Amino acid sequence: MKINKITTGFVIQTYDGKTGRCVGQEFVAGDEVKYEDQNGESVDWSEKADAYQPFDMVQPGCKAHVLTYSHRHGETVSVYSTEEKAQKAAAMTVADYIDEVHRPEDRRQIAKALNAQDYDTALELWGEYQSNFDGGEAIDISPCELDVDVDDKPIKVSLKGKSK
Repeated sequence: MKINKITTGFVIQTYDGKTGRCVGQEFVAGDEVKYEDQNGESVDWSEKADAYQPFDMVQPGCKAHVLTYSHRHGETVSVYSTEEKAQKAAAMTVADYIDEVHRPEDRRQIAKALNAQDYDTALELWGEYQSNFDGGEAIDISPCELDVDVDDKPIKVSLKGKSK
């Protein structure tokens, strides 16, 4: 059997005065608590309940995409507001170095995809070409959330997965 703990309280939301965007929120629990079963029926559960559990609320974040270009000199990392912008930037990186693609057929296929603005295909072909070399270059685009504090503290980036 599952029991719902219902706590009465308040939500405090903090807004950036310049942009009007919500930048944080917290729940302040009151003293009133009741327990119900899955059918909404009251249950006397207070003696069995675990110790206090925090009311962690999901904070509003700024969605972004991190582009990581790994090359023989290290890594170049940049952040974009959309996946499309990150893909376009990655494709422009490929275009900058397309002359280093030694096989003419590979170079033609990548250039054709770039000219058609088919960035998925261009990046895939470039990745396949680079995988033939030990220590070949790589491009990664990862979605993330940026948590920006209103007190001008450093930006915290948490990667939520990998793509491309």
